[in-house]
Amino acid sequence: MSPHETLNRHREEFLQTLQKGLKELGFELSDKLPLYENYYRELKRFSKAYNLTSLEEPSEFAIKGVLDSLLYLRFIPEGIVSLLDVGSGAGLPGVMLKIARPELFITLLEPSRKRATFLRHVVYKLNLSNTEVVEDSLEGFSKRVSSKFQIITTRALFRVYEFVKKTTPLVEANTLLLISKGPKYKEEIEELRAHYGNIPIETFAVRVPLSEFTRYFIVIKPGIIKSGKGI
Repeated sequence: MSPHETLNRHREEFLQTLQKGLKELGFELSDKLPLYENYYRELKRFSKAYNLTSLEEPSEFAIKGVLDSLLYLRFIPEGIVSLLDVGSGAGLPGVMLKIARPELFITLLEPSRKRATFLRHVVYKLNLSNTEVVEDSLEGFSKRVSSKFQIITTRALFRVYEFVKKTTPLVEANTLLLISKGPKYKEEIEELRAHYGNIPIETFAVRVPLSEFTRYFIVIKPGIIKSGKGI
């Protein structure tokens, strides 16, 4: 099989898996499939050189990359305008959410130069409007900007307490922090409460479609910290 034929087979497997998973989720995103397909094509082109993902198989990436990212949609209310995705990497979940919710103004924060370069390429290739790629750490970004965000997301890059602490300069009264974690999340919540008391926290267990893997979403409303309560 030629490289071109292999790529086409991989793209077909990716799309078929993605369609099955979207059906299981109950998300109607059929009109967005060409964008997800184009994203996957660019990912395959740049993945090895830019160290973008360890997920090799098309179906594996569709499930653990795209569908896992789209679970965030369950916790992003309608009417949300601004979203900061911390540690975007290959665009997970930020680019996946932007494709699904094109009305969002999204900032993709990524400290790696190679990955930030890939993100800028994808934003251009997919013609994603109102999408900014920032090459910086969360700590550096929060110190030098005055912007506030309605939603701040991340994929298990930080301990929960560390994430709340570092995002404090970027939140306003109704900002939601949305963190995806594995099964050991409870000890991190205990650590957070030890520092911030009764900060509002909700947790949700959600199974990743077409898998036996469970994601634990932590939704935090940290605005109370800035008012001086709960410290």
